[in-house]
Amino acid sequence: MNLLQHAANPSTQSHQLCFRELSSSEDLYQLFRLRHLVYSNQGYWDAQSRHLDIDSYDRHSRFVGAFYRSGDRAEELIGGSRLILAEGEPNGQALDRLLQESGAKAPPERRCAFTAQELMGFEQIVAFAQRAKRKLVEFGRTVIHPEWQNGKLGVRLVYAIYGLSLRYGIDLGLALVPPRLVGFYSRCGCHLLDGKGSTHYTHTELAPVVVDLHALVGEQREALIAHHYLQQDGAWIVPLYDQSNRLEPLPIQDHPLLPLLRHSPDLEDATLSEIDRSADLWSPGLAGQLSYLECLQDIGVSSLTVEPFGLHQESMERLTEGASRLGLSLSCRVSPDQPGLDSLAQLAQRFGARLRLLVQADALAAPAETVSHCLEEARRLGLAATLWMNRASQAGPEILEPILAQALESQIECLCLSDSQGIIDPGGVAQLIAHVRHYFLSRSWPIRIEWHGSNQGGQALANALAAVEAGADKIHSSLSDCRSVPMQHLLLHLHQMAGRTLTLPGFKSYLAWARQNLGWVDSEGLESRIPETIVQTTKVGS
Repeated sequence: MNLLQHAANPSTQSHQLCFRELSSSEDLYQLFRLRHLVYSNQGYWDAQSRHLDIDSYDRHSRFVGAFYRSGDRAEELIGGSRLILAEGEPNGQALDRLLQESGAKAPPERRCAFTAQELMGFEQIVAFAQRAKRKLVEFGRTVIHPEWQNGKLGVRLVYAIYGLSLRYGIDLGLALVPPRLVGFYSRCGCHLLDGKGSTHYTHTELAPVVVDLHALVGEQREALIAHHYLQQDGAWIVPLYDQSNRLEPLPIQDHPLLPLLRHSPDLEDATLSEIDRSADLWSPGLAGQLSYLECLQDIGVSSLTVEPFGLHQESMERLTEGASRLGLSLSCRVSPDQPGLDSLAQLAQRFGARLRLLVQADALAAPAETVSHCLEEARRLGLAATLWMNRASQAGPEILEPILAQALESQIECLCLSDSQGIIDPGGVAQLIAHVRHYFLSRSWPIRIEWHGSNQGGQALANALAAVEAGADKIHSSLSDCRSVPMQHLLLHLHQMAGRTLTLPGFKSYLAWARQNLGWVDSEGLESRIPETIVQTTKVGS
């Protein structure tokens, strides 16, 4: 079944669910009545106590509603949820109008940004979101009409609120849920926060969970389809088999917007750090031409890797100046005991460059305290740092987790997982990234995850795409040789599978630079296939 055609022609099904944002006073009135009905039915409120369920956080929330449609009958609201914003009152006027027309009493002002903060305290994760410039919200007040609570409506409602969040650029969510529902929310991509215990509200025990919307996998990516339709059409329509609340299964893998609709990751080019360091290549003259940096800018690469202490000083200065001028970030590979880091800090300050340390640590051998010292030194110098975990693919949890604990103690914000021997397969990549992400999320510390894979086993490209699907925020690649995933192949696949913009002139310039300066040979005929695969397009679904 083609869902795009199906959604474009709602008359193909007589029974449907329609998910859309609620913003009018009429819609909100229906939602608050439904909330009161559900909570009264569950024994939380007295059925006669009030007719609307409104609290202090509704003024600062966006809402999604689930409507049942059948033939010519008027649609019926059967479910809803909200996302609480840290700032703003998107429905303040509609709420004021509702209160005035209904005569309901206005709730007091909220005491914290989120109910989770008020009940349990989440300053660490809130501070991280602010520092990492990620938009954090709290999901909550998810209700389903009693007659519709036996089916998959709950899953679709959660994915609809995810989709609404993505529509507004929100990628991190908190929630307090009853312990009996932790399993349900885990299947929806949430992680239970370890060490937080639980709290109580109106005699109900609640446990804290967090979800990273950049890391949805498998069927959870139905949220991305919800995002697409909510943004494009203002509504996400899901057909029903019949009136018995049986939702039609969604063929995730066959959907034309997938498999990589979730996002197209940042790319880092490691060519200059992997090529042979001949005198000609590393001369100040070639580095000063900056043609390589301009090629990276043309293909949309955001950063490049260098080994600063193996470079001629003038070459490093010119690279730093050029990267700063073009808005590229420089990642400098260093060992945990590398001396002279202050010289890099001076370079960054001199040219106003975005310079980040890639602190290399062997997952099987590096002492955790040495890594910690280097990270602390980077922080003292005002340099951003990424912990590069070499041979991470060979380390089991008993080896990996002490290093992760040290990274957590050092408050690292970015971690690069490396398969330097090329021994892992795509399934292993997905499991490794999921394990690491869960480790940090469950400890209230979301983290950016990068992936670097060797091509010794011939699976670098497949592993890189698996890393993208598993939620990696950045992929390291190279054009120089077979040591890592070939950048030219990665660019083409992300363009075709994720809608990542790639222009013909930019791609040709990149390949031409490699041919002229590295002796690269187009043995696969990539350039002859360019007209068939490269179009100038806007990225889909991001």
